[in-house]
Amino acid sequence: MSQIISGVDLSFSYSPQPQALIKTSSNDYLIAGRAFNGSQPDTGFAVLYNPYSGNPVIWEESYGGQYSTMFLDAALLEDGNFIAVGIWFTSVYAGDENVWLVKISSTDGSVIWQKNIGEKGVKRDGYAVTASKDGGFVVSSLAIKHGSSELKNVVMKFDANGDQEWSTYLDDKVGYSIITTQNGNYAMCGATAPDSGGNNQVFAALLDSSGKILWERTYTTYSIYVLLNSDITENSNGDFTIAAKSVLMRITGKGNVIWEHQNFDLILNSVIEAKDDTLAVAGSRLINGMGFQRAYVAGADQSGVKLLWDNTEITYNSNIPQIVFDDEQNIVATGSIPYGPNTSELFACVFANAKVLFT
Repeated sequence: MSQIISGVDLSFSYSPQPQALIKTSSNDYLIAGRAFNGSQPDTGFAVLYNPYSGNPVIWEESYGGQYSTMFLDAALLEDGNFIAVGIWFTSVYAGDENVWLVKISSTDGSVIWQKNIGEKGVKRDGYAVTASKDGGFVVSSLAIKHGSSELKNVVMKFDANGDQEWSTYLDDKVGYSIITTQNGNYAMCGATAPDSGGNNQVFAALLDSSGKILWERTYTTYSIYVLLNSDITENSNGDFTIAAKSVLMRITGKGNVIWEHQNFDLILNSVIEAKDDTLAVAGSRLINGMGFQRAYVAGADQSGVKLLWDNTEITYNSNIPQIVFDDEQNIVATGSIPYGPNTSELFACVFANAKVLFT
């Protein structure tokens, strides 16, 4: 019996690579990411869709400039519109990059405002964004001076109009995920600067509403080869769970490890907590050691050890960058199925919580 309640393949004039999935108050979902356009520059794209509708796409738009652009994350703002963050290239050369912010109308996908933030001689990339409780938003971004290997993670707070209010720096780190906590602080996770072998370690940090670093931790039990994505979620008791490629871990609200596990068959991109305190994770699973990946969704208990269910129904090569729960605690997912270099199709589907299918 399939766990997929609904599913659709979405084809556009470009090849989409989704990065973000956001649930709206009206139970629609925004998918945002990078669009490959053949010989033309890449662009950001956004699609608002309803997985339970016969005509699922509500609107679809692409966003770009003279050179390549892409969205890497998005968030739902207090006013019901979206903020997307990513990279705006200022030339055809790698490294000539700015943080790109676009406020998008939830009604039709039009641009309300956009800006890019950068400085000459510095690579600036926007990786993650979260809505703040005051109507603004907070961005996690990367800064690397040209010719240097020193990383700086720059956390920036903006008001509802996109005016910057503060910034905080974390040395030798890059934050791939940032969330607003129940009490209005900001929790984030990501990777430390790589060692000579290309291995990273997971870090996490907690900032207060003014940008002050309350704590910062690096977790050294596991090394992860080329960690390019991670996710953090707040648990109902104030702890945090982190998914980082082969590693799944839980830490206290002060950053101390409760448990941590590693599985080299998994590439985990997303983790969320259900109302019953169980976990759902998603990403991809390596198949038979052959380099193929199947989109992967699984449920686990609070210890992260007991597998409640898992699913690889979607054909390979495929990957899921992010999942969210719908109102019925089903898992909404999106991802891409590549057909060749920079050629892919977007899929969007809903998985039943398999605990209702298996005992």
